[in-house]
Amino acid sequence: DGIDFDVKKLTLPLWEKIVDCVSRRYKGKVKAYEIWNEPTVPDFKFAPGLADGSPDNYFQMLKSAHAIIKRNDPAAIVVGLGGVEVFVGGTGAEARLAESKAFSQRVIELGGKNYADAISVHGYSWDECRAAIWDAYTKNTLEYKNAWGKDVWMTETGQRSDQNADPTCTQSKYYDYAYAAYINAGVKKV
Repeated sequence: DGIDFDVKKLTLPLWEKIVDCVSRRYKGKVKAYEIWNEPTVPDFKFAPGLADGSPDNYFQMLKSAHAIIKRNDPAAIVVGLGGVEVFVGGTGAEARLAESKAFSQRVIELGGKNYADAISVHGYSWDECRAAIWDAYTKNTLEYKNAWGKDVWMTETGQRSDQNADPTCTQSKYYDYAYAAYINAGVKKV
């Protein structure tokens, strides 16, 4: 095992070696594998290389990971999309959300539906509690769900406990509203 690599230099053969090693080692112990983390978020685009955040490269990662994981552990669940965003706050929010949706659509066009048992989304309200945010959570989650025809897992969500922009947006209020939005969107796992 002991694979050492620079994510900025990740190649498909190295990716496949890592996936093979992990899925063999954790067969029967890990029930689901989420492929990548937030591939549309700038902080997780590692260019140049396979992990550059492009949908075409992501599709190659998803397709190869699915084949390897299913070969090593047929019962394992492969979760695609890596947690695309259902809401984006701040400057450039609409453009980032549009990028996430375009990313998803391109992965579908390449055949991504064939290589995911479920898909994942991430929901953060960026310290705000407004009806428009919960409506966006529901609407955007449903768009991904309908486009993919797969169960949706909310694999990251939350609210900070301090320094909120809106002091009425406590963690408990966040969960009341956010979880209602997830239920309304038919999210399978949170």
